[in-house]
Amino acid sequence: MHIFSGLMALLALGLLIFGFVKKDTLKSHQAEANCTFKQYVLSCLFFLVLGGICFIITDSPNESNNAPAVQSTTREQQSTKQVKDSADTPAEQIEQICRQKAGDKHFTKVEVNEDMSKENFGKGKLIVLPYVKDEAGFRQTGFALSGEIIRALYESGLPISEVTVFIQDMSEHTTMKCTMNEKTAKNINWDTVSYKHFDKYLDDVWMIPQLRK
Repeated sequence: MHIFSGLMALLALGLLIFGFVKKDTLKSHQAEANCTFKQYVLSCLFFLVLGGICFIITDSPNESNNAPAVQSTTREQQSTKQVKDSADTPAEQIEQICRQKAGDKHFTKVEVNEDMSKENFGKGKLIVLPYVKDEAGFRQTGFALSGEIIRALYESGLPISEVTVFIQDMSEHTTMKCTMNEKTAKNINWDTVSYKHFDKYLDDVWMIPQLRK
């Protein structure tokens, strides 16, 4: 309909121009055609106006309908880009590592904070605080779980300056805290580490009295 309206308007315009160019010829044949020159001109103008109106009417809805589609596509592209940009952020990767090492049943949460110390301020370094449950409740199992998490975090290559693993019982009461900074982690040969005596490698360790026995 859109194309037909445009062709009708163009045809009417062409006939109108032709009429004025061949005005004398048309007037000489108007008796035979049973149509005056004035009627010819008015007919051309009528179809010209009609075609123009139809062209405008059929064109506007298309533009209106197309606009939301374009906007929708743009929003989808932006949304996809945002998802890609936000996927696998350092905080998300850290959570995945901690969850994998502890298991979904024993993973509680992980806090990731920017290191605001004088040494690392503005460098994008992170302080990581994983909270995980140790169902066995022994000192050795707490050390082993802490060691696995700390090793995995530092070997990930993420900008981590310090890790403190909070070992909890199944009621989420903290029973042990194991801290290791980046410098210490870099100087450790993890293949030779004994988690049974993991406290010897840590920069700081705290545990409840029951675990010190």
